[in-house]
Amino acid sequence: HLSAYRYNKEKREYVLNQIASLEKSVEYTQELLTLDRNTTYLEVLTARSSLLSAQLSSLATWHAKVSALIALYQAVGGGR
Repeated sequence: HLSAYRYNKEKREYVLNQIASLEKSVEYTQELLTLDRNTTYLEVLTARSSLLSAQLSSLATWHAKVSALIALYQAVGGGR
């Protein structure tokens, strides 16, 4: 249970860094759309889709981390 908690904690940190990068990507793509006529709205939507996917992954990882923490707590006699 402890290893699952540690794994999910590290994975969440990685995903949060990925989200920060993708947020910048969305911002830059939107700026390119207004400044450069060669950029399409589809590129903006693709960047937003990637960001949403990373955010959903972050939530799933958070849930797994909390579940592992609860299992660890119960394994050492807490809770039930």
